[in-house]
Amino acid sequence: MRSSGRRCLIPADGYYEWHVAGNRKRPYFIYHPPEPPAVRPCRFGGKPGSARNGEEVDTVAIVTAPASPDLAVLHPRVPVTIAAG
Repeated sequence: MRSSGRRCLIPADGYYEWHVAGNRKRPYFIYHPPEPPAVRPCRFGGKPGSARNGEEVDTVAIVTAPASPDLAVLHPRVPVTIAAG
């Protein structure tokens, strides 16, 4: 199967992950100081006929990997990071 998506990189200083405790959601900003911004690999493309009016919808998907044990308490997967430089 061949994907019509294209590769891209998204620059980011970090990302948010949400922790749910009871009926509360708390945001955590995950980053690696003092390193310069890193990039996240992704794929972008369109899904024909996905919109309610039948038009193409632009999409993006960030590549993820299993989380390290310290981050797995927030979510089992994390965005892949490509260090600057």
